[in-house]
Amino acid sequence: MLRSIVFRLFTVIWIGMILAPFSAKYATAQAGDNGFNMTKHDLAGNGLIVFLPSESGFAEELNKLQLDNKPGMNAAKPGSVIMKNVSQHAVVSFGLRWKIKDSTGFIWTRDVMHIEPRALLDGDRRRTDQVSIAADSSCLVTVEGVITNPEGLRDFSSSFLAPGFTVVSVQLDSAVFDDGEVVGPDQIGMLPTFRATINAKQDLMEEISDRLSQGQSLHEILVALNSANKAVPKTHAPLDPNGTYAALRQQYLDELTTTEQNFGQEMAMRSLKHHKYDNRPNIHRRDDKQN
Repeated sequence: MLRSIVFRLFTVIWIGMILAPFSAKYATAQAGDNGFNMTKHDLAGNGLIVFLPSESGFAEELNKLQLDNKPGMNAAKPGSVIMKNVSQHAVVSFGLRWKIKDSTGFIWTRDVMHIEPRALLDGDRRRTDQVSIAADSSCLVTVEGVITNPEGLRDFSSSFLAPGFTVVSVQLDSAVFDDGEVVGPDQIGMLPTFRATINAKQDLMEEISDRLSQGQSLHEILVALNSANKAVPKTHAPLDPNGTYAALRQQYLDELTTTEQNFGQEMAMRSLKHHKYDNRPNIHRRDDKQN
């Protein structure tokens, strides 16, 4: 089964296996600006509101999430926001950018991303209830990622909330709704990797389905694809669309191959049907739906 992935970029980059859904976060240093004050920028015009800890909406939504007064919440609060989705669509992916000043005046850029690609609609059909933020709901996001339950707060700590560090701003940089619509500037550059995540799986499943329709057996197809596959290039970039595409395609091919070998073609066909969208997701902005 697919598991979560966490990318961390500090002075040294660590990357695990590329899986989906995944959460990602990394940080880079920039020149300082002592004139910063705590600010926010959300996408309220698109139904996505960010509440800072100082705002009443933060406490109200935290209470609804039953995370107020939980162990670790006080430690997490200075580096936390509530994201509230008041739109009619679930959010399946988003990127949040934090600006954090250290004691020397340097500004660190901390990017937190969360992706649930399977939550995209298949036409009008919902394939899973595991979305990032359901319509008319909210979630707690910290400088260390999304918190979904009290266990995620227990023993919370972050080097970016240590003495001498101050969160000066937070920006909801981009989001993708379950119908594939993209909002926000995407300065982080999450969108190309999100598209690669979707296309890697769908391209493979469609190729296999096309060959099946031509009379080939699933076993023959998997053998041929594995023989033709090149070694997956390794990457140290936190966001690498080409590397993500290649790694995920290989991962899904390996999964189908292992299933067919261990459990037979019928079970592998079920897995194929499980992964393949009948209607390919169209990741788009309102002005480029045909692209």
